[in-house]
Amino acid sequence: MGFLKRIRKGGAPGCDNSVVTRKLLALLTLGLLAAACGEGRTVAEPSSSTTSAPSPSPSPSPSPSPSPTPPTGRFPGSAYSPAQQITLTVSTLDPSQGCALAQYPAYGSGEPVGAFYSHCSNWDRPLYFFAVRIENDSSQPVALSLTDLFVVDADGGSHQPVDLSDLTSKPGAFIPASTNIAPQAAVTGGVAVDDSNDFVPVRFQFALGGEVLTVEFAGQPTILPGGTFTGE
Repeated sequence: MGFLKRIRKGGAPGCDNSVVTRKLLALLTLGLLAAACGEGRTVAEPSSSTTSAPSPSPSPSPSPSPSPTPPTGRFPGSAYSPAQQITLTVSTLDPSQGCALAQYPAYGSGEPVGAFYSHCSNWDRPLYFFAVRIENDSSQPVALSLTDLFVVDADGGSHQPVDLSDLTSKPGAFIPASTNIAPQAAVTGGVAVDDSNDFVPVRFQFALGGEVLTVEFAGQPTILPGGTFTGE
């Protein structure tokens, strides 16, 4: 069974959801996202006796270097990479009449917090809408593409964002298909993911420079009715 009961009732193809767009645009103004071992051996000293010299103690095996901990945060917390000096944040969302709101317990055990919209009444296709912020605290620009972003479901499947820039009258509300994040700057905007399979998101990820920054959605999700989802 999927996460949400699908009730498809949308507007005309390509129609912009004004409620989602306003909320995502509002978010743009927030000050917000080896091992080696030695062996001993017996050495026989020249002697008339048959007694061998004591064996030296085996050299201790050096401990393998610990693997770096992947940059991970638990929603609504952020994931930070010290190596890249990049922060990934999935921003919290408020209820909306035009869309249903999926919530997760804060940090896995707290009060429910809005994570993404679904069932938006003015879109003719099933989409999840996330609000994402990526901050670059390094001294170099960082290339960002929607192909670097992933939403992972409860079954381990990976879902990439869809580019809505040609389908909305306000493309600036969404993270573009490709862009650069200047040093000491941030990019904030909406990220839409196709929800045709009605999957349960458990992680939002950003692949960058051999690392994967991850924001986890932990705990039992709930949904507030809105848009085409009535809760019945």
